Amino acid sequence: MQNQRNLFIVLVLVVLSRPVFCQLVIDATAPGRQLSRKPTLGRGGGVGRKIPLLVAIRSTGSPPDQDGKTLVEFTLTNAGKDELILPISPNPADFEAPDPKARYTFMTLALRLSLSGKPAVTFSGGADLYGNDTFPESVLRLSPHDSVRVLTSVALPVLASNEVLIATVSVNKTTIMVSGEETLSDSQEIGFARSPEYRLRCLSSTEC
Repeated sequence: MQNQRNLFIVLVLVVLSRPVFCQLVIDATAPGRQLSRKPTLGRGGGVGRKIPLLVAIRSTGSPPDQDGKTLVEFTLTNAGKDELILPISPNPADFEAPDPKARYTFMTLALRLSLSGKPAVTFSGGADLYGNDTFPESVLRLSPHDSVRVLTSVALPVLASNEVLIATVSVNKTTIMVSGEETLSDSQEIGFARSPEYRLRCLSSTEC
């Protein structure tokens, strides 16, 4: 089981002028193991708290797949003074309680692309990652100035090349519980971050 959880983590050695270090790349392009007991009701709340996370995006230049989705890389950098804890597992099923009536909690990290000015209208695709401190391999403790890259697939729209896009990242705490005959998902926002604006033609260009 642990080996399966670790399959989604790819360590890339990057040589710089200083000693070699490992940069974490998370492949979120494949579907993860989903909850066997799907929530039937949902509720949530936001606090409007920005987290000190710099968000950058770029297209890898790969052609769209058979579903029309393009490989996009999100780079998340800790711009704060304290460590950030981010969930990095694509498998929410790993945190599901064995007892169908028991409540359980995990963190979620959602990465999305949308038109600037309309962050609530997102393009199909993106990534949802999950984590819980009781599974140390499912969370990343991102130190100040360190970064992590997430590969995911997004259905980029057919737009004029000067259309402006934005990436959004949200971190939430989700609790699944049984209430009568229903399974309730209660998601509370921990914080969010947004990227600078990108023109569509700039996602795969270094000239912008």
